[in-house]
Amino acid sequence: MRLTLDEVVRATGGRLLGAAASGALITGVSTDTRTLRPGDLFIALPGPRADGHDFIPEAFRRGAAAVLATRAANGMGGPVVEVADGLRALAALAQAWRRTLDLLVIGVTGSVGKTTTVAMCAAALGARLRVARTREEWNAEIGVPLAILGLDPGHQAAVIEMAMRGLGQIAELVAVAAPQIGVVTNIGPTHLELLGSIEQIARAKGELVEGLPPDGTAVLNRDDPRVFALRTRSRAAVLTYGTAPDADLRAAEVEATAGGLRVVIVAGGERAAVTLPALGRHNVANVLAAAAAARACGLDLAAAAEGLAAYRPP
Repeated sequence: MRLTLDEVVRATGGRLLGAAASGALITGVSTDTRTLRPGDLFIALPGPRADGHDFIPEAFRRGAAAVLATRAANGMGGPVVEVADGLRALAALAQAWRRTLDLLVIGVTGSVGKTTTVAMCAAALGARLRVARTREEWNAEIGVPLAILGLDPGHQAAVIEMAMRGLGQIAELVAVAAPQIGVVTNIGPTHLELLGSIEQIARAKGELVEGLPPDGTAVLNRDDPRVFALRTRSRAAVLTYGTAPDADLRAAEVEATAGGLRVVIVAGGERAAVTLPALGRHNVANVLAAAAAARACGLDLAAAAEGLAAYRPP
């Protein structure tokens, strides 16, 4: 990330406290002083065991260029951008940075298999593109903005995991990441205690599909009826994968080998075999999802298979 302090203030709607040049350059973000680098913007967030506001002096000692906080005062050790809501400011800052980037963003959601599918998507794209991906569990209201803010203009694609604990949360992540491609792996009773019914879970997962642009692509699991039903909620093109005969990408052959899993993928007139270190038939769907995402990005099956061969489990 490279934004001026003035751009941070404008993006977040904050108030600048302390003497600082508005053109001072911010070169990264951090929510943890232990990993903060000189030039970072330290974002002070309250947590279950510690409050980032208590570490503002330490952030400046470690070289923070500025701090974003909800409780601030002059004389804290450096320039502070005071905001009303730290999480909303973080999201707004990520949105502002996302608008400066010209790259493909692939959002991935589903009840299970998200992290593995993200890793496989990144591998499939990696044969041809410079790809970034969310770190494990960086999939919610803090992690997704931080992942976006960690991108640079040299990235050509980013694969972003999107989780939820209620309605509206994936829609908020979509607003931050602005994905052109959305992958939905499956819909099951995960978080049933929070949403009340599997229909509500499907509604929440569908927020990714609904948020895609008309020129984007929804990549849907043809073998999951609830996922396939999301096609009616998409303004974007739909690309399906699975074992169903009418899936756009299918697994023609599946074999367990000493090296893991061998899958022959078929799409239209294309055919490609890939062997990767993954066990279990459930991973066939993940392989197909990754290949479909790569195809939506303009890669052919051969390139996707080449990338998937380099996959390593999270």
